Amino acid sequence: MLTYSSILVLVLIVSIGLSIQVKLGGMKKYSMSIVREQRMKGYDDNVRFQVQNVITLLSSIYGRQSSGRISEAEAKTEAKNLVKSLRYGNKGDGYFWIDATDYTLIAHPIFPKNEGQNRYDLQDKNGVKIIQEIMKVALAKEEGGFSEFYFTKADGQTVSPKRTYSMLFKPWNWVVSSGNYYDEINYELDDVADLLAKQFNRTYAIIGI
Repeated sequence: MLTYSSILVLVLIVSIGLSIQVKLGGMKKYSMSIVREQRMKGYDDNVRFQVQNVITLLSSIYGRQSSGRISEAEAKTEAKNLVKSLRYGNKGDGYFWIDATDYTLIAHPIFPKNEGQNRYDLQDKNGVKIIQEIMKVALAKEEGGFSEFYFTKADGQTVSPKRTYSMLFKPWNWVVSSGNYYDEINYELDDVADLLAKQFNRTYAIIGI
């Protein structure tokens, strides 16, 4: 009876332990999915807010042009220089660029030498027509929209998948864009995943004890 009881207790302990581990594993995956969803929404909301702020700044400059205080050429030059100088993010590597609705690059802080070029046929390594996609979402709705493609990062060399928000500034037919690179998002999510893993491992240990 003692042997039988001991075996029964061990079987129950192992069964309960395995059951709890399976449930905790499911909770861990669910927690990461929720974290990822929230972080992605946060990234989207932030870049949308940043682009909308730039549109507001352009509207202010355009207002001075409309009132006759500065010429159109002066207004556009001031606007281009301002947009190229703006940065955001913890590392200050978030930047903006402007394309005209005729696909001409108006201003770009990373590739100023390409300004004035028509980028209608510009495509990423997967064949995505980058500027065509940007125009498609920017012109579809007044509030603009998101597009995804591979693009060169702020260092001017590294190419990474990017999620970009674009919005039209109608008075000049300019489209302002900015975005986040998925590798940087994934780096942050990896840190969160490591933290969650440590917390769950501590829980496993406590249950085991």
